[in-house]
Amino acid sequence: MFSKNNKLIGSAVSFGIFVWNIFIFSILLSLYLAISLISFVIRYSFLSPKLKEKFFYKMFLGYEKISAKIDPREDGIKKSELIELSIRNMKIKKTRTLVTIGGMMIGVGAIVFLVSIGYGLQGLVLSRVAKLEEMKQADVLIPAGSKLAINDQTLADFSAIPHVKAALPLIVAVGQVNLNDSVFNMAAYGVTSQYLQESDMKPVAGSIFNNNDMSVPVSSDTQDTAVSNLEKEAVVNESMLQVLNLKDNEAVGKTFSVSFALTSDLKSNGGSEGSSTPSDYVIKGVISEGKTPLFYVPFVNIRSLGVNNFSQVKIVADSQDSLASVRKQVESMGYDTHSTTDTVNQIVSLFSTIRLVLTLVGMIALAVAALGMFNTLTVSLLERTREVGLMKAMGMKSKEVEELFLTESMIMGFSGGLLGILAGFIGGKILSLIFTFVAMYKKLGLGFLNVASVPFSLVFIILFASLLVGVITGIFPAKRAEKISALDALRYE
Repeated sequence: MFSKNNKLIGSAVSFGIFVWNIFIFSILLSLYLAISLISFVIRYSFLSPKLKEKFFYKMFLGYEKISAKIDPREDGIKKSELIELSIRNMKIKKTRTLVTIGGMMIGVGAIVFLVSIGYGLQGLVLSRVAKLEEMKQADVLIPAGSKLAINDQTLADFSAIPHVKAALPLIVAVGQVNLNDSVFNMAAYGVTSQYLQESDMKPVAGSIFNNNDMSVPVSSDTQDTAVSNLEKEAVVNESMLQVLNLKDNEAVGKTFSVSFALTSDLKSNGGSEGSSTPSDYVIKGVISEGKTPLFYVPFVNIRSLGVNNFSQVKIVADSQDSLASVRKQVESMGYDTHSTTDTVNQIVSLFSTIRLVLTLVGMIALAVAALGMFNTLTVSLLERTREVGLMKAMGMKSKEVEELFLTESMIMGFSGGLLGILAGFIGGKILSLIFTFVAMYKKLGLGFLNVASVPFSLVFIILFASLLVGVITGIFPAKRAEKISALDALRYE
């Protein structure tokens, strides 16, 4: 048992050392490539030769200091020296190296391009479906066949739930609109101004009404007089204006006559159904929401018609994270809840599956690139057998020879990964521009359509995967190089 535990501990330690070495190598290689890129830019800049020389000296001196701290190896060849030696060897066979890196770039680029489309389309759909404030809200409804009701006491109970910011009621009625001797039936909603604001309804013309009263104001007047003195304002949608044959800018300030038909379950003690007397309402604002004709009036206006039970309630939580617990407590009271978060979760689940499929498709191209890299390294080993023997004869350790070949494969994998990320990102943006131009040509008014998005987490995962592919494809040739005898290698033809 102790021997098994020792083996497990030894394997864990070896794996940890292996991962740490890859981490150090990736940092050093990133620094080396960054310095090489900066040097290339400076070399062709308009700076004087003296300034260039001074800049190069300080930059490479800084690199040496950093690499010495990261890899403080006193005996043998350092990782920074292996990187430089590997790049020199790769430059000897430039065409082969570029083809191998290019294959890796295509494989990684295919994955980044396809997965970025998955992320981009998800973000695009979510931006059209859900707004930030809606992720904190849920609609509370009475289950079918239930004897529950939503009234003032229910609103108080909902408001007492922890993390509930507001409980906003809504009354649904049928509005019989009369305009120019024509009668139209359409949906009418009694809401407060806060309800419209929390629903993020922004008028395309005019403004929303300013009325948050929940009941008829108490005054010295009679009840009938108080009701008749209520402000009669409405916010209508564009679909209603099309029915009424009105334009957005011309509609604001127009008056229409409407009577409300209420169901018996809205009235106290199950009163009889009926229609109210017609009243004139002034159009205060116009919104674009909804494809069916509808309009909103102040909540108190419909409440004053003898309504004590409400159709539904909009619960607003103080944060998106607390919405789930709020919904759970409301549902425990016997009510149903619906939220945009349900739709969002379904969309996220769907696109997660789509990204997985796209990743598997891209992995095929990456597997082909990995086979090409393996073939290149194997052929390179056969061509450099005498070179391996010479390096060992000059005092280079077998482990260092193995690290040299492994470093070359990791450089090709890492470089292909970087270029692949860049290629996939550029390809995604080109596709976004194409879709945007098509949308502009067809005058859809959708703005810039970003159908491709590359999150930072994907970049790090791809870079790690590229390094891993480099390690896997380079292990076999590196092990073979380690086992080559110096004498046999020098006699190799």
